[in-house]
Amino acid sequence: MDWLVYGDGDKVGNHLKDLSQQTDSAEKLKQFSVAMRQWGENLSNDFPRDLGRIIYAGGDDFLGVIYSKKPTINSSEELKKKAFQWLLTLKKQWEKHGQNISLSVGFVWVTGSVPQRDVLQHCREAEKVAKTKGRDRITIRIVFNSGQYIEWTTPWDNLGILQEYKDRDKKQNWGHIYNDFAQLKARHGISFDEKKLGNDHLLVKSLLNIYFNHKGDDIFTNRNKVIGDNNTLAFKQWANDLVQVGWQLCG
Repeated sequence: MDWLVYGDGDKVGNHLKDLSQQTDSAEKLKQFSVAMRQWGENLSNDFPRDLGRIIYAGGDDFLGVIYSKKPTINSSEELKKKAFQWLLTLKKQWEKHGQNISLSVGFVWVTGSVPQRDVLQHCREAEKVAKTKGRDRITIRIVFNSGQYIEWTTPWDNLGILQEYKDRDKKQNWGHIYNDFAQLKARHGISFDEKKLGNDHLLVKSLLNIYFNHKGDDIFTNRNKVIGDNNTLAFKQWANDLVQVGWQLCG
């Protein structure tokens, strides 16, 4: 197993309650049920067969698996690219049901022989993290053989930042920013110690500007919306998570 994706609609109970209070509630509820059932069927039918399959799509939630049928190093790298490209389309696919509810998703990549039961648990935990940090988000979690993991949570609108990365040579070699962060953290140029908060968030913002097409200023200004926290420490952690996951996923 390479990837597992679990998605769940946000505040569906509240949405159903709103529909039930409308004058034509019975018809509205019926339309909702039909729309979500049709969406689930379309997701299963349209899912690329060369990627894997949708295990179930039960209305407002779904579970899918992405895997290599004949795994090799080259096929694994190609699968990563295809999986991410599919992920970029998921929000628009979700919106086709026409209902006013957003989507939270956990997307887990397993780098080795982690038991399937553990992978499923990681996937559900990642989806819960996406909801906890503000909903309408995706949490990408990468799980290693040791059971340790790294993860990055972002609103759907900011997921495309992974595609905007360019290193100093205008290439998509994530090793440059990964090494920059590693060196700065080792030399305490970037600190995650709450007792030693300084202005290093400005350095992090500058690095995002350099490597991500000047996105650092916008993300920092709108950090409460993007990260779900106005704290500069949370901003630094979000950027660090972006680099860690991006290096594994896109590097």
